[in-house]
Amino acid sequence: MPSGRGKTGVLIAIAVAALKQGRTVHYCTIADQGKDELLPRFDTAILGTHVGVFSDADVLKRRHKGGCTSSPCKLWISDFTSRECSITDVEHVIRNCEADLVIVDHADDVQSPYPRTPQSLDIP
Repeated sequence: MPSGRGKTGVLIAIAVAALKQGRTVHYCTIADQGKDELLPRFDTAILGTHVGVFSDADVLKRRHKGGCTSSPCKLWISDFTSRECSITDVEHVIRNCEADLVIVDHADDVQSPYPRTPQSLDIP
């Protein structure tokens, strides 16, 4: 879908639902919003209250602390917005983090050695 249609919001909702069920979630952000932009969105989803647009750093820190204490599990965020993310990076996250759920936001921006479209094979 085009940008601004709510894909990240849906993924955050899925992640928060898993967190509330006691699951550990690893969220990989690839090309759009970095960790600093995502944390307030996660806190809002966990706490169920919105934060003001012009909130200062202290307000955001207090909300984040409240979000962390109200969720029984862990949320890991890998931020690949400042560099390219390869399929090897994603494999590393899956292998080395004990998470019940791994979400890759903007997975179409992951660099892969494989073709983007399936290739037909001529088999005699």
